[in-house]
Amino acid sequence: MPDRTAATWNVMITGYARFGDVDKLLDMFEKMLERNVESWSAMITAFVHSGRWAEGLFLSREMMMAGNDGPMIMPDKITLSTVLSCCAQMGCPGSVLGRSVHDYLLKMNGEIDNVLVDMHAKCGVFKYACLFFCNEGKERHSMDCIDKGSS
Repeated sequence: MPDRTAATWNVMITGYARFGDVDKLLDMFEKMLERNVESWSAMITAFVHSGRWAEGLFLSREMMMAGNDGPMIMPDKITLSTVLSCCAQMGCPGSVLGRSVHDYLLKMNGEIDNVLVDMHAKCGVFKYACLFFCNEGKERHSMDCIDKGSS
């Protein structure tokens, strides 16, 4: 591919992610000259889907710090949803970062309530899970999140 833009790299990253070769993806990602929010989200998602949660969280932190070397890259709802899912999978160790993401969402007026319910329930913070559950209007998915988190 003669002209590799962020979009073409993102297509390759997403394609390789389907095969689960995260180490190959990371190598490709590190060679990218231009990264955008989709690039970062694709990599974070690949780590999370392969069960490499700590690396996914580390990469999300790197994304937010990337502005030190170039243009600031702000996470979007997709990225934050993936990070919150990762926090939920990690349980209590992920709850601290999950709360930080939660605070960030509140400042940005983001709405990812089902993911917040899931993350807080799996981390054992049922007070917050129930708070978001009540705000949601008791949708079926939210009820499932509370159920799974308490078991």
